[in-house]
Amino acid sequence: MVKILILFIIILGVLIKRTQLLSQGKNYDYILVAGYVLTIPFNITSNLYDFVNYQDANYRKQFLGAFGSAISIETAMVFFFLCFILGYRRFDKKIFKTSNFWIVAFLVICVISIVNPNNPNKWAIVVPFSIFLQFFLLLKLFLSNMSKTDFFRGLFYGLLLSTIVQFVLAIGYPLLGLEFVTTLFKGEEVIDYANRREGYASAIGTFSHPGHLGLFSSLCMIFFFSCYLMKYRRNEALLGLLCASFALFFTYSRTSFVATLIGLSLIYSIFVSGGRLLTFKNVLLFSVILSCGMIILYSTPLGDLFFASDTDEQFDNRFNHFVIGTLIFEKAPLIGVGINSHINYMSNVLNVSSLSYMPILDFYTTNPIHNIHVIVLAEMGIIGLVLWLIFFFGNIFVLSRLMNIKHRGGQLVRLIFSGFLFVFFIYGFSGWAPFSKEVMLLMLCVGSLAFMERVDKKRV
Repeated sequence: MVKILILFIIILGVLIKRTQLLSQGKNYDYILVAGYVLTIPFNITSNLYDFVNYQDANYRKQFLGAFGSAISIETAMVFFFLCFILGYRRFDKKIFKTSNFWIVAFLVICVISIVNPNNPNKWAIVVPFSIFLQFFLLLKLFLSNMSKTDFFRGLFYGLLLSTIVQFVLAIGYPLLGLEFVTTLFKGEEVIDYANRREGYASAIGTFSHPGHLGLFSSLCMIFFFSCYLMKYRRNEALLGLLCASFALFFTYSRTSFVATLIGLSLIYSIFVSGGRLLTFKNVLLFSVILSCGMIILYSTPLGDLFFASDTDEQFDNRFNHFVIGTLIFEKAPLIGVGINSHINYMSNVLNVSSLSYMPILDFYTTNPIHNIHVIVLAEMGIIGLVLWLIFFFGNIFVLSRLMNIKHRGGQLVRLIFSGFLFVFFIYGFSGWAPFSKEVMLLMLCVGSLAFMERVDKKRV
C-alpha cells in the first residue's frame, strides 16, 4: 500500500510539473523520464503470477533465481500507458537498430534456456524477460517521442531526486536511529540486514540490503562525477555527488567502497587521457589515485570496517557460494542450468550431501550466489560466460576509445557507461546486487544511450 501511494505521489508530481512547464511554454518531455527514474529505487511492482508458491522449513519465500520468481506489472508499464494517454504514440522503427547483436544474443540465450534439459523450471526466463520487455517498450516510446538530450536530462534529474531521497533516509537511519524510515519500504525484516554487522548500523534506504544501496549510490557517484568532469549542470551534479557519497558511506559496504574507488579512478584516467585507456601515463595515474584511496581507507577508522568486523566470515560465505557454483557448472558446463534458475537448481536438484560441513548450508542453497560471474557461469555455462566477458571488456575499450570523438553529449554518456561497467563488474565478484532490478534498470537506461551514441556516425 505504501509503494502504491508513493507511485501515485510521483505521478501526480510529474503531471503537475508538466502542466506548469507547458503553461510556461518550456520543454516538459524530460519530466516523464525523471518521474520514471525516480520510481526505480522503490521497486514498485504488482505480481501477476508467481512460479513458486511454497516456503522452506523456516517459512521463507523461495525463489527461482536472482530475478525472483514472479511475473509483475512494472512501473515501466504504468508510465508507458501514462505517456500513451498524454499523446506520446510515435514508434520509431530505427530505435535500437544499432544494438541488435546483443538483443539477438539475449533472445537466443532465452531460447536455449527454455529448451535446456538441465533447467528445473524452463519458464524461469520469463521473469527477467518480462522485466526487460516492459522497460524496452517504455524506452522505445521515450526515444521515439523526444530527443536523446531530453531523455538524458530526465535521467539526470530523476537520479538527482533519487540520491536526495536516499540521503534523507540515511540521515533518518542510521544517523538518527529512526527505524521506521527503513521498514516503511521493505518491512521489518530489513532491520536485521541493517544491523547485521556488529558495531555498525547501516543505511538501507529504499532497498532490501545495505549492499544494494551501496552499489546504487556507487553508480550515482560515477554518474554525477562524470557530469561534473564534463561540465554538465555542474552545481546539480555536485549536489548529487555529495548526496550519493553520504548514502554510500553510511551503508558501510566494503565492496561498494572499493568498487567506487576503482571506478572513479578509472573514469578520471579515461577523461584526462582523452580515451586512451592502456597508456603508461594512464596506468600510473590510476595507480596513484587508487593507492592514495586505499591508504585513506586502511589507515583511518574505516580500516576496522575491513579487518576488525566480520571480514573472515563474509569471505567464507562467498567462498562457499563459489564452491556451490562450481558444482553446478560441473553438472552443465556448456549451457548451464538456465537463466534465473540457479537457486531452484541448488534447492531441488543439486546433490549437496558433500557440503554438509558448511554451517549454514540452507542459506547458501536458498539465496542467490554472491558472485554474478559465477551466476552467469552456472546459468549460461561457458557460452554465456564468454559472451559476458566480451560484452564487458569489448564495450569498455570501444567506449573509452570513442572518448576522443568531439561530441560532448556522446562523450558524457560513454564516460558514464564505462564507469558503470567497471563498478558493475568489480562489485559482481562479491555480491549479486548488480542483478537486482533497481541496478539493472539503471544500467539499461544509460547503456541504451551509450549503444546508440557509439554507432551514431552522423553525429561524429
